[in-house]
Amino acid sequence: MAKQKSETEELLFSLAYGFDADDLFRTYIEEIVNGKLREYQEIIQWGAKAGQSLYLHVLNGICVLDRLRPILNLDDIEVQVLFSAYSVHDLNKLSQFQDEKRSFNYLANAKNVSAALKNLEIERFFPEWQDYVKDIEVLVRAHSRYHNTYDETLDLNYDPYSLEKDRLLEHLVPIIRAMDVIDLSKMLEERAKKQDFLKEINSLFDDVKYRFVYHKVSEQRGVFTNLIHNEIARYLETEKDLLPLLYYPDGVAYLVDQDRAVHITTDEIRTVGNAIVHNIEAKTRGKFSKFIKGRPAGIQVDERCFVLGVPFAEIWNEVRNIISERKYVANGKVDDMNADFRRRLEGIRDELGELKPNVDEHQEGQLSLFNLEEIVERRTLLEETLNAETYLLPPDDDTIRLGELVRTYYVFLKDHFFTNAEDIWKRIYGLLELPLNTEDTVYQERYELFEARRGRGYIVGLDLYNAGLGFNEIYELIVQDGTQLLRTLETKSEFGVLVDYVHKYIDFDFIDDREKSFNENLKRYVEDNHVQCSTCGSEFDTALWMTSDVSANIKVQQFSNRLQGGSSGEPKRRVCSVCRAQYMLDKICYNATRSTSTFFIHLYPPSFFTDGLIKAFRKAYNKFRDPDFPSVYIKTYDAFRIYRETAHLVLPISKTKNNGNPIPEFSEALGNILTIPVNTPGQNNHTENILFAIKNALLYQRFLGCRAVLTDSSIPLFSPDEFSHFFIDHIPAAFRGWLPKNDLDSNMTKQVFDQLINLHNIQVKIGSFETDDLVRLIRSLNYDPLELYYVTHKMIKREHADEQKQFTIVRNTAEPIANIVAMKGEKPIMIH
Repeated sequence: MAKQKSETEELLFSLAYGFDADDLFRTYIEEIVNGKLREYQEIIQWGAKAGQSLYLHVLNGICVLDRLRPILNLDDIEVQVLFSAYSVHDLNKLSQFQDEKRSFNYLANAKNVSAALKNLEIERFFPEWQDYVKDIEVLVRAHSRYHNTYDETLDLNYDPYSLEKDRLLEHLVPIIRAMDVIDLSKMLEERAKKQDFLKEINSLFDDVKYRFVYHKVSEQRGVFTNLIHNEIARYLETEKDLLPLLYYPDGVAYLVDQDRAVHITTDEIRTVGNAIVHNIEAKTRGKFSKFIKGRPAGIQVDERCFVLGVPFAEIWNEVRNIISERKYVANGKVDDMNADFRRRLEGIRDELGELKPNVDEHQEGQLSLFNLEEIVERRTLLEETLNAETYLLPPDDDTIRLGELVRTYYVFLKDHFFTNAEDIWKRIYGLLELPLNTEDTVYQERYELFEARRGRGYIVGLDLYNAGLGFNEIYELIVQDGTQLLRTLETKSEFGVLVDYVHKYIDFDFIDDREKSFNENLKRYVEDNHVQCSTCGSEFDTALWMTSDVSANIKVQQFSNRLQGGSSGEPKRRVCSVCRAQYMLDKICYNATRSTSTFFIHLYPPSFFTDGLIKAFRKAYNKFRDPDFPSVYIKTYDAFRIYRETAHLVLPISKTKNNGNPIPEFSEALGNILTIPVNTPGQNNHTENILFAIKNALLYQRFLGCRAVLTDSSIPLFSPDEFSHFFIDHIPAAFRGWLPKNDLDSNMTKQVFDQLINLHNIQVKIGSFETDDLVRLIRSLNYDPLELYYVTHKMIKREHADEQKQFTIVRNTAEPIANIVAMKGEKPIMIH
């Protein structure tokens, strides 16, 4: 069967680099990384690189070389030779040579190197590669610093190379060794492997020697932390001439001339902090519409829109968009509103009819003669309104939209500028030049019959519409008035505290330790009971956590051990300004709805990520950005089917509105840790939701060869050294036979993936594709191996009535069942 091309081959890397990238690097990504190099995804390394795919190892080395190219003085042919050699440098790990069981020295010959390069279709990247086979061969043989396998070069007369021999051995060999050894540096502060790398690189130069320096963020806050890494790396590269090379989860390692002193002052750190604040404000400002929500109490504009400096005209344009999309008549809203108006008017009439004024005593709660006259007038107005039915809204969306516009402006003024409802309405009456009919002397009294926030705006809108005034005319009046009001408002950025956060939580190893004290944190934690941040417990000021701060599917009212015990109040938690900014970034970055549960796949590098890989990931996601379909959905059954048929992992996708992986609104959200949200289908139960997320996580983790953490938190749970290979939070009891523990090593992760492939195969052979059937099969692994046979046979009988068909399917499912049973260390009971 021909290999099927997947859209997700483009999702991650195809065309991931624009024309601003080096032509050779872009061609290598397009033709090799997106092509036959994908076969290396299935080659999981051992030893010091245990758990890492050969695919990611090769890609890391290529990206490191591309980043170093400006200082290495390489021409195009030399780069092509190095890229080609590094693509096949671990020749002994390639599947085509696994059966030979021979040493690397034996395998690394021109014939085998050529075969490996042909398999990669390297001519797509390097058409003249065959002219340089001996050059590539010697680089492959020499790539290891610990195994000298190119003794033939000691013969001074031996020179079969197309490149200059001295240049090849003295310049290119150290480079490929450096490319290989640096991938063993798995931690930011690791020194030994970095020194090995520097030894090779520094051997190339007489006039300069390099060293590593780094910045480190002392805690992890998801998207916010990635933005910090991005901004610091940009600043240090442009302002301090450091070369950002290795991107670890907690920081970035830079190359710098070892003779050059690097300094950064407190003011410069605050400059970086201000740049981060401006970046966040710009991103939030660009998505200010997420802070304008239509609710039963009216369309509400969050004050963040003002703080971000969004002009009133832009705010009100978004309000207009919301109103214009509403279908009042089709949704039966008009009849409901008219019924509510009548009930309210009749209720007021009944209340007025029950009042018995006392004209002699003027105690509190009783009416004066003056009030009695008002009651009579009000009763008369009520009867006229009810009898003439002047309150009835017509079944016309344009009329209702005009009323909604007026109502929304009232809500806006009430929420942010004024407190007295009648004063606000008098301002609106004046703005709209009411009454429109000078003979209408009781217009205010008539409007006051209707509730100020919920109903009055529609009645005013009805009068405006009947007078021939249109939506756009009233809209312009409101924009003019709102613009003037907004100019009088003094606001302060709520992100300003992040400057202080950056100063306190970022470390640079090239400056003396800045004095840090956690006394303030401890004092606040101990003394300020019930007002500490319920998320991080930091020293920053806190406020009540509001729904507008978070994504739609996060509840702000829930238990926290920071709340006062036995309190009768709502369980509203408090969060600090840093956490509020962090959750706000999540809200504007990822699409989520109330009907979905969201999990997060946090992809950690086995060693480090590179600038090239991160940019490729960002660029590819940007290709799928679509306002109508803000998510991509991995078709897991197709992915598993293709894997079974071809032994190659691809990720077939479709675009969706909610379910699947929301595409981040800004690409910088992807950084030193690649976080991929998973919105689960709303109709599933909790166990099925977790299974959906686990399948996504296994596919992404295996596709890139990364380490992964799956959790319902947008914040990565661990430092790089705190988990093994794949950590799954909140494993259901039904999955314990399949996932025996939360923290899986690389071997166990592979077994879990292989078991899932076989379980899907059982489903396919039965012809059942329901998620709950997969859950039943997984649950059976909790028990004796016979349970899997029993559950499978029961499903076969349910799906197929014909006994001959049942027998055929039992025979067909015997092999995947036997595979699973063998993986669990048991003996199959059926021979397939």
